[in-house]
Amino acid sequence: MPPQVICCGLSCVDMQLHECDVPQTLESIVRFGKTTFAAGGSAPQTARALAALSVQTSALTVIGTDPHGDTLRNLLISSGVDVSTLIRDASSGTALAVLPLFSDGTRGCFVTLGANVSATVDSLLSRSVVAEAFTSKLRVFHFGYPHLMPNLRGTNLRRLFEHVREVAPNALLTLDVNGADEQETPENPILLPALELVAAVHANLEEACTISGLASPTTAASLSAKDIEPIVRWFTNHGAEIACITCGKDGMFAATGGSETDPDNIEKQHLSPVLERGAFIYRSALDVTVATKVNASGAGDAFIGGVIAELVDTRGSRGIRRVADAGLVGALYCIDSSFAKANPSPTIASLLEKADGLSRIPPRAGLRPPGAD
Repeated sequence: MPPQVICCGLSCVDMQLHECDVPQTLESIVRFGKTTFAAGGSAPQTARALAALSVQTSALTVIGTDPHGDTLRNLLISSGVDVSTLIRDASSGTALAVLPLFSDGTRGCFVTLGANVSATVDSLLSRSVVAEAFTSKLRVFHFGYPHLMPNLRGTNLRRLFEHVREVAPNALLTLDVNGADEQETPENPILLPALELVAAVHANLEEACTISGLASPTTAASLSAKDIEPIVRWFTNHGAEIACITCGKDGMFAATGGSETDPDNIEKQHLSPVLERGAFIYRSALDVTVATKVNASGAGDAFIGGVIAELVDTRGSRGIRRVADAGLVGALYCIDSSFAKANPSPTIASLLEKADGLSRIPPRAGLRPPGAD
């Protein structure tokens, strides 16, 4: 069945080390409870999150012909993701990430990028893939982690999006950021050439600080709403229509581009013309079920998955607050096993109804903008 969403970009097999003690030094012997394998990286994790929300989704990514590639393919199939668009590259190994899931709720990441290094615009958008997956049913094309994919940055990222626009002219383009380690500049652009084509972009606050160059990522935990607003607006000022910047348990900020008198760009992005223009909002995080052990792995991908699911349904016609809350409840569904078990086979609309009755984590001092609810 043709997909509503194609999730493209970085992929890997995640080897998760559960209940991992926090190391005291780099050479500490660190104990953990058990090991599990999961489909990791932007394309698989966002695709899994969307499939869990009853959205027909395909994963478009490059993996090896090795056992790790077989594992990744089988994990996606078991999650309800269409794998007909997976590309097997015999010359490269499947990427592998080792993820210690620490007892304090944080996680580490050790990774070999493998086949992601060989991915190109032409290899991803082959004639066979375009013919099979890029149909009139396609609502969103999502790409994740360009900083970690050397052949899909800057002008190549723009070329990817332009090609998608040619074969799926009505599809929304969304972008997720991870692995940014330097400020975005015109001399060495990774996102800038493509942002004006993007309907919605997601990054965490530390990544956004690095990309924008407006604050040190080491100060992210102490920034006020006044400090954060220009960081969020950096993405909309450079062309993205919606920017969602997440702050972990401290919630998230969202901004929309333009003004009420500037409708042109929103129509180019295929978003609803009634989506607020020039908005800046804060939404506090949804609290997890009491006594639930939190596994934060994949939470960012699940957040953008929730945003995408809402855009598939409404293209933003119910407002930026609902788009933001869709991301938050999508992330909660990922990290809170009790909430997920209580809501089998949900849609984003059904989870948003549940979210109305859930408690939220109070933000730290200075984080809530004046007048925010």
